[in-house]
Amino acid sequence: MSETRLLYDISQKLNSDLDLDRILADILALTVPSVDAQDGSIMIFDDTGQVAHQITIRKGLSGQQAQEETDRVLSGGLAGWVVAQRRGTIVNDTRHDERWLPFPDDGPQVGSAIAVPLMRRDKVVGVLTLIHPQPHHFDVDQLALLSSIANQAAVAVENARLFRVVQEERAKLQAVLNEAADVIMVTDEKGGVLLMNPAARLAFRGGAPLSAGTRLEDAVDNKKLVDLFRQAMKTGIPQEKEIPLPDGRTLFATLTPVRDVGWVAVMQDITYLKTLDQMKSDFVATVSHDLRSPLQMIYTYAGLLPEMGPMNEMQLEFVEGINQSVEKMSALITDLLDLAKIEAGMEMTVKVCQVDNLIRAALTETLQKAMAKSISIHTEIEAPLPLVAGDPTRLEQVMTNLLDNAIKYTPNGGRVTVAARSGDREIIVEVRDTGIGISAEDQAHIFEKFFRVKSPQTEGIEGTGLGLAIVRSIIERHGGRVWVHSRLGVGSTFGFALPITSGL
Repeated sequence: MSETRLLYDISQKLNSDLDLDRILADILALTVPSVDAQDGSIMIFDDTGQVAHQITIRKGLSGQQAQEETDRVLSGGLAGWVVAQRRGTIVNDTRHDERWLPFPDDGPQVGSAIAVPLMRRDKVVGVLTLIHPQPHHFDVDQLALLSSIANQAAVAVENARLFRVVQEERAKLQAVLNEAADVIMVTDEKGGVLLMNPAARLAFRGGAPLSAGTRLEDAVDNKKLVDLFRQAMKTGIPQEKEIPLPDGRTLFATLTPVRDVGWVAVMQDITYLKTLDQMKSDFVATVSHDLRSPLQMIYTYAGLLPEMGPMNEMQLEFVEGINQSVEKMSALITDLLDLAKIEAGMEMTVKVCQVDNLIRAALTETLQKAMAKSISIHTEIEAPLPLVAGDPTRLEQVMTNLLDNAIKYTPNGGRVTVAARSGDREIIVEVRDTGIGISAEDQAHIFEKFFRVKSPQTEGIEGTGLGLAIVRSIIERHGGRVWVHSRLGVGSTFGFALPITSGL
């Protein structure tokens, strides 16, 4: 009962602290009197088997001397034997036991010693050694008691070491978050704010501190960011969106779920990129507008050439080449000006729209192209579809562009399917094809301006590289989102979602 009480007291003492240095001192302070020893030492190993912490019997040693003593006892001394055998032992008489390695300048004579391993998960994590001046001082009962204490000490040591690792990693992470230029926010699954780094507090709170657990709406005065979190929490799908700030800056937010935590948003300042993009758009729109008149004159004069007199076959071929080139340039300029108008929000007439009617109108417009390639068109349209608020002309343009692309990149005899259904507060439309497919690398850029997939299969397929950029701009102007899923040689699925409306 005395030993049980002692083990209980030791357990309580060791488990009440997470500081490794204090725990090592406590282990010696508790074990030395428990077996009536004179002194003791303890060493703790790291994951590679090297000594990470130690308290030696010989006091006042320099760092180099302590290292030399440690190397000796681990290579051929009592501690090394305990590690190798993975069990405790007693040295009854140090003068006649080769496992004990005395030092010439040892102070008090060591007559006997006892040592036990600290075991955790079948691995030696440390060694505890106690000494006494008299030979034959320790017995097997004390060895059993010391082994029990060592088992509890091993748990306490591991807990303290794990705590120290967590603290160090937490300090590193906190330093990264504090110094990061990106705006970082973390919420729980219900929208309670768990973390805002200094950049986030500066962007959304003017640098004011924040109490953990504050509701997102109370912590952030930015409707678009709050709506982005709410959308992610409803759908469980990662979200991306541009977040404007009152000071004129724009952040690009990427919101992703974190298992057993909630959601983390990382926002990068893209103001400079937005400015450059606007400058490029303005430049392209201006140049495109100024090119229209000269192109029209070229087209007109080329059309008059055959009327000036008889022309041979080669001359007629040259004129036809001029007309085709002008038509391509005209189509490109039309798309550029169209995109500029969409991005500027010009010529947008918002009405209540029935999406299935817009889909059917686009199907009618592209049917002849599909028939020319023997491509079958199929529909999977849920009836009735909820209403959306938008510009019917622009939304029909979205469908036409997606259908044109599907037909263009699907080989003869393929299949194109248009599906539409209602989701959670949104309508989801997808155009699926059995075409050549798009690589994962190209999918990341497919909605960018002027981007075209370059492969042997796309050679000879004409296009301006602006159709999908127009699709994205129109859908985003309507508060929606776009996506693509594709596999090479299997086909592609282009989709978009629009918020449902109850009316205007």
